[in-house]
Amino acid sequence: MRPVRRRGRLGPLSIVHIIAIELAAVAILAGIGADGNVIALVTAGLVAVVLLVVTWTPTAAGWWYERQVVRARLRRRNRAARAVRPDTVRHRPLTALAGLAPGLTVRAVADRGATIGVGQDPGGWFAALSVTGDDRLPLDRLTRLFEDSSIPVSALAVTSQTVPAPSTLLDPAAPARTSYLELTAHDRVAADQQVLVAVRLEPKSAAAAALTRGGGLTGVDKAVTALVNRTAKVLGGTGLTVRVLDPDALVAALAGSCPATADAGEPAPGAEVWTGWQAAGLAHAGLVLTRWPAHRPDELFAALTGLPADLVNVTITMRPAGSGVETRCVVRVAARPDALPETVTQAFALADRAGGRLQRLDGRHGPAVWATAPTAAVLR
Repeated sequence: MRPVRRRGRLGPLSIVHIIAIELAAVAILAGIGADGNVIALVTAGLVAVVLLVVTWTPTAAGWWYERQVVRARLRRRNRAARAVRPDTVRHRPLTALAGLAPGLTVRAVADRGATIGVGQDPGGWFAALSVTGDDRLPLDRLTRLFEDSSIPVSALAVTSQTVPAPSTLLDPAAPARTSYLELTAHDRVAADQQVLVAVRLEPKSAAAAALTRGGGLTGVDKAVTALVNRTAKVLGGTGLTVRVLDPDALVAALAGSCPATADAGEPAPGAEVWTGWQAAGLAHAGLVLTRWPAHRPDELFAALTGLPADLVNVTITMRPAGSGVETRCVVRVAARPDALPETVTQAFALADRAGGRLQRLDGRHGPAVWATAPTAAVLR
């Protein structure tokens, strides 16, 4: 599995750069053709310079104009998060995540004698399943789901979630934790690790899929359940043990993707700043894999689970891209605020040694949290 080139981009450049050059050229030609009007020529030159400076100025986090767009979106998300009242959150265990997905609901959908949990957020509808077994999860088989014209899949995500031990999610003074540290000589191993697969239908795809299933929300529910059941069938045929999550299990999986420390206090919506997202006593940082290792990326993913963190999520999200499938890997690490910078530094070092490259998602750490939960949300 390898990432597909992002639509609208040519390497580090985007269509915006090409348009800026064309507009600058048009402005200069218009100034030259203004019959010797010096003011028009100077104005055209200034317009061209401003266009090129705004679109072609690089920063550590990308192009300057992209950074401003990210900042504007961050401000909008913060305004929406501040408007969330904890007592109005429908699912109390999801209070910390409420600001990332305003109006989030998880409801029960009956399907052939079973009950499936279907989540709904501003970006569409999703369902999830847990996967256990010794065999490797076949990502290439999952891509075949995008070839099924009866269900226009918007996105599919595989998340490996690891809670290392010992963890600050436990009371630091607890005798069990102290004894564990002594027995393991302070080494970190996985106390809990799970693999979750999520599927998503965005509004446009959901509307198309619902048409042949009775229409309306009922049709959407049928489409989502059909998609998650088909995913379970594909994975179950590989020898893996698969369980489609019911509403309670889906809520628990979402809450587990944002665990609380032992001293976190009352649940409250998370707070996002440029450099991270904080909730329930932990600081979270999202990292995107901008260069994949040439060989065995799974070895890098395994190494990342050993980071000194309270939570490590590695999510591979797939979505349709023309005639292919676009693949993106986002890593999220969570730790005490004072410990997070060192954890991120170590993650960078692991990627470098493997021949890959990780980049901070500054200004988008909140969306990274939601994208690395079992939601199949697409990080934009």
